[in-house]
Amino acid sequence: SGIELISILDENCNLQKGVIIHVSQDEAFLTNREGLLVSTNRQNIRAVFFHQVDTPIGAVKHSNYLMKIKIQEASNGEFAGWPIKFIDDLIVFYDLQGRIHTFHRDEIVDLKLHNNEAILDLQGRETSNSPTIEYGDYLSRCFRTQVKATHVVYPSRVILEQANIDDFLSGYESAYTQLEWHRERMAFYSRPKLFQDILEVGLRSYSENEEVLAADIPIYLLWSGGDPYHHQTRVALGMHSSDLVPNIQAESAISTDYKFHIFTASISLNRLASRGGEGYYVNKLINSTKGSPTLSNHEALAVNSYNNASVMGVGGFSFSVGSLFPVNGIWLKKHQEFREILSPLPSALYRIQYIGQNHEFWAVFSQGDFSSATLDSEGEKIKIKLTSSAIMVGDEEKEKVAINNFDMTTLLLKTGVTWSLNERFKAGVKLLLYNGKYSPYFNDGSEPYVYL
Repeated sequence: SGIELISILDENCNLQKGVIIHVSQDEAFLTNREGLLVSTNRQNIRAVFFHQVDTPIGAVKHSNYLMKIKIQEASNGEFAGWPIKFIDDLIVFYDLQGRIHTFHRDEIVDLKLHNNEAILDLQGRETSNSPTIEYGDYLSRCFRTQVKATHVVYPSRVILEQANIDDFLSGYESAYTQLEWHRERMAFYSRPKLFQDILEVGLRSYSENEEVLAADIPIYLLWSGGDPYHHQTRVALGMHSSDLVPNIQAESAISTDYKFHIFTASISLNRLASRGGEGYYVNKLINSTKGSPTLSNHEALAVNSYNNASVMGVGGFSFSVGSLFPVNGIWLKKHQEFREILSPLPSALYRIQYIGQNHEFWAVFSQGDFSSATLDSEGEKIKIKLTSSAIMVGDEEKEKVAINNFDMTTLLLKTGVTWSLNERFKAGVKLLLYNGKYSPYFNDGSEPYVYL
């Protein structure tokens, strides 16, 4: 039992005793028995000795490589110390009070450099009663020792071969490098796993107001996974609502969220019309053979969906930028007609997002400015699809022209907050504001019979 005191002997018979707190490509750094920082060039090391003692060092007099460690759901949840040993995914820390802490890497929720000498334990611990560290005949070429102490500790193991010494130090170097990568990644993750491992299957029901839509298979599948502070994904397939799109009702879609290091991304595709500018409502969701759908109870009603949406961004409190291909539909009772406005051009989509330990907040924003005169790179205009071939009111030819000339602006603001009550239960709220103005006009610029 006890703590492993490490002694490093170089080619000039200099002996450093303490605990290893860092190993670089060229140097091995120790906090020695007097609490000072010492180092030895790796190329000059000729032997490494290990002794089991209760108090390897006394008063700590430096803060180099010192870390502030926060542990999830632990009584001693925060302390300052050094990582001194690595066993697979377990990390052994030695704190300023001389205590040993062993935690799995995934239990660490915060890890920061703590170069603040004000926190040092300058009172230290008494080492005068510590046992005498002996090395037997291993140091006979350097100096003679006469053992007179009654409490003597001899090495529990010794590394003398140069290749084994290199392997031992390289293992420490690799572990400290991985720990530094881990520490850097933690700055961009508010918790080890942003998406908890889950596999969820559900069924979707529909209200009367949704009978205008052709009900796709009313099922959804959700799964997520990944490694702590590493690649993490969440995928939803089937009838669900994506946070990126201008609606709340569920639609048949494929959505995914991705997180790695500083990079975040979210993508959602309308399964029935994923290509930008592709028709969705007309001929796919509206059953024209039924005559006037439930929406005919309204003088005019706007509905909205999307072809695809995506954002990519950086940061723990992430700001993302992407694109949205909106699909807007307008039902006119007077003319028993549904107009679907399709755009070959995307609108800019912005998202801010924060994921805390037990809560999440996000908001998306987009503005669209569409006109029948707008052209894409291939010269394709914004389209309108109709459920009827023409509007049979007044001058038929004139009304046909009015259909194809219009201006339209839209504004999307969608936000949500979620609280995790425990691992199984969450509560939250989502708010959606989608405002638009549709203004058709004749070739001479005069206003037609209706605008929304």
